[in-house]
Amino acid sequence: MNYGDIIDVDIDPIYKNLNKEDDYIFLNDQSEFNCHFKNFGEVTGIYNQKTRAVSFRNNDGKYLCLEGDHLVFTRDEANLWESFFPIDNEFIRKIQYVILNKWLSKRTGEIFDGKSIIFCSDFIMKIGNFSIDIRSQRINDFNEYKFIGFCDGWKFEEFLLYNPLIYITAYSSKSVLNQLSLCVRSLRSFANFDGKIIVMSNEDSTSIRDICSMEGDDNIDVDLMYPKDFVGYVCSKFSILGKEIYSGYQPVMYLDPDIIFNSDVNKMLQEATLTEDICAPLEDFHRVQTHVPVGAGLIQLDSLVPSPYAAGFNGGTIIFSNTDNTKVKEFLDNARRSITNIGYCFGREFNKWADQEVINYLSVKSFNVNTNCISKYARYIDHNPIINEKLTGFVHFWGHNSERKSELMKIYFDKIQYIQSELRRL
Repeated sequence: MNYGDIIDVDIDPIYKNLNKEDDYIFLNDQSEFNCHFKNFGEVTGIYNQKTRAVSFRNNDGKYLCLEGDHLVFTRDEANLWESFFPIDNEFIRKIQYVILNKWLSKRTGEIFDGKSIIFCSDFIMKIGNFSIDIRSQRINDFNEYKFIGFCDGWKFEEFLLYNPLIYITAYSSKSVLNQLSLCVRSLRSFANFDGKIIVMSNEDSTSIRDICSMEGDDNIDVDLMYPKDFVGYVCSKFSILGKEIYSGYQPVMYLDPDIIFNSDVNKMLQEATLTEDICAPLEDFHRVQTHVPVGAGLIQLDSLVPSPYAAGFNGGTIIFSNTDNTKVKEFLDNARRSITNIGYCFGREFNKWADQEVINYLSVKSFNVNTNCISKYARYIDHNPIINEKLTGFVHFWGHNSERKSELMKIYFDKIQYIQSELRRL
């Protein structure tokens, strides 16, 4: 967008305050208003309901048009080429934000970036096969995490920001930091993830990059945290609100460090983004009525009666839309407050699986976490990993102590690395 081509026009507030949709619905007369062109002085602006654009008429009754590279008042009638759509700096800023980011079509799931956006004649902004008429757009249509467009003149379409961030908790323990290293390396090597990774840790950025063998990776950062016990370790994942380093990303995925990705993660992240839900993988073999790690104790204490067939979800992988989303804020805030209140009432060690019990309880009680989206990508391993299992997305290691997890993860990582190298060789 060439700022040298911009013509400054002071427009009467009457135009800015027009309710153009109501004018059309109630067949109000076309509106006239005053404007001041820097080079032409005072002129009259006329809003045309049919073209949804503005024509400018001077005191001689001539209409403004673009002749070559010059704006001149020469036309006796106002047709398409004598029509304009006034925009302000804020509208320009919003359009520039769209161009500078990637977006998912809610309708098709396609991903678009600035290279996919073309500005055509007749006020059309093309995004792939979508044609958005700028005359139908308002500033409030363009938000940080979503924008809407009226395509082909009338079709309501939604586009969601795709700027993923993954954060992982890893504190103190050498075996946990070894797990972290394998998890991060699998994201970069096997999952095709080149986005931002943040590690919640009491280790500094230099140490984390060294541990993960990613010294030159500027897209890895650390959120320094200093929990003092198990509850603090596992519940620190909920402390992301109000922190600038987590803002502006969509989706935001949390990971336990005992996870290895074995195939492209972007498809899963994109699917989760399109749901606009809080997503987590189902543990279809654990019922929330009876299995304590997925909240049964809290659910029974609160006299809730979920379906006997309802399964819990695993809190080691959670995908949030973004940290400014109202539902996400409420979920995280209530998780932290519930953990605190339960600790005060029953003792800090009352919940052995503190974080997972509370968020499953909250899901049953109110939030209905989406378990449909990413469950097909998840596998759980509590035995020696078998490589002939399908490489569906990621594997969560559990059922062993921390040192044994590290050993099994290394075996699995090496096998995936071998398979990847063989595929590249072929």
